[in-house]
Amino acid sequence: MLVCVYTLFKMKRLNNPKNPKIYKPNTRLIRSLFILRGIEQNKLAEELGITRQYLSYIINGQRKATEIRKKIAELLSMPYETLWLDKEDK
Repeated sequence: MLVCVYTLFKMKRLNNPKNPKIYKPNTRLIRSLFILRGIEQNKLAEELGITRQYLSYIINGQRKATEIRKKIAELLSMPYETLWLDKEDK
């Protein structure tokens, strides 16, 4: 029963029109690389000149901000295409 409620909650959250995933980032990989390299979102956002919330939106695919995404890929020493799977950016 608890699993069903959780699944319904998660599905509702994913299909929320107020909070759509516009772009397709590899969020788990990005967050894992932050942890492995000891990068804190607050410090990175400050360094990029944006708020932590806006950085979170970018990482979660709710904002595009191509230039910032390129800086993040460079900082993580990863190819841009590996972190963000957008067809339109290629």
